[in-house]
Amino acid sequence: MMPKLIPGRAHLLVDCAAIASFFLAGIRYWRRNKPAAMAACLCGTAAAANTLLTSYPRGNSGIYHLPMHGKIEYGIAAMSAVMPELMSFQNEPEKAFFVTQGALMIAAANLTNFGRKRKDLRRSSRTA
Repeated sequence: MMPKLIPGRAHLLVDCAAIASFFLAGIRYWRRNKPAAMAACLCGTAAAANTLLTSYPRGNSGIYHLPMHGKIEYGIAAMSAVMPELMSFQNEPEKAFFVTQGALMIAAANLTNFGRKRKDLRRSSRTA
C-alpha cells in the first residue's frame, strides 16, 4: 500500500494545478488542433466541477465528501487518458499531454489521504 503523503486539504492545490493545466492546454491547442483543445476544456471543466462540489476538510460545504471526490477523480483521470482516442487525435503529439495528465492525476489520488481509516482498509481486505 502506498503511503498517503498529501493531506486532503492540500489536495485542493493539486486539483487547482490540474484544472489550470487543462485550460492552459486548451488555449495552447486552439489554433492547431481543435479536438485536442475541446478535450482539454472538457477535462478541465469536469475536474473543476469535481473540485467545486467537494466538501474539503475545514473548507467549503460541497455536495459530497473527499472520499467520493477521490473516486470521481480516478474517472476523470481515465477520461483524460482516453480522450485522444475519443476525439480522434490519437496520432497527434497532443496525445502525450492527456496521457501524462491522467497518470499524474492517478498518482496524486493514490498519494492523497482521502480520510479512509486503516480499520476500514483492513475490513475491506478481509472481505475480498
